[in-house]
Amino acid sequence: MAKHVLLADDYPQIREWLKLVLESKGFVVDAEAANGRDAVFMTRRYRPDLVIMDLQMPELNGLEAAQLIIGSFPATHVIMLTTYASEPAVREGLRIGIRGFVAKNGRRQAVLEAIAAVLDGKTYIGPEYDHIPREKPTDA
Repeated sequence: MAKHVLLADDYPQIREWLKLVLESKGFVVDAEAANGRDAVFMTRRYRPDLVIMDLQMPELNGLEAAQLIIGSFPATHVIMLTTYASEPAVREGLRIGIRGFVAKNGRRQAVLEAIAAVLDGKTYIGPEYDHIPREKPTDA
């Protein structure tokens, strides 16, 4: 059964590239969003299996949007695609339930590796972020 995806990035070229790659691998791209607020709205409307979104977006950034999405739809997995993610951003993302972090300037195959890992129930953090612990922090 095909997995359904929502793409959220304020750059249409990134969304177009991701859509081509994902559809060529059998995924169904249900919707696209250019900002965090629309990503939340489109997730409510389409209920995708997976949301791939940019960390830095207008209206709601990726962390804010992901927190709303995961809070309302815990079965929807979120992968963050970013040019640069600081350790605090990755730690916060893991705390709220983001399942993957992929660098936009990394290997193109990394997006597919992240998707495979996340859909297999694992957490994926790209090699650019190897210095950041991979376990989800506990609330102490």
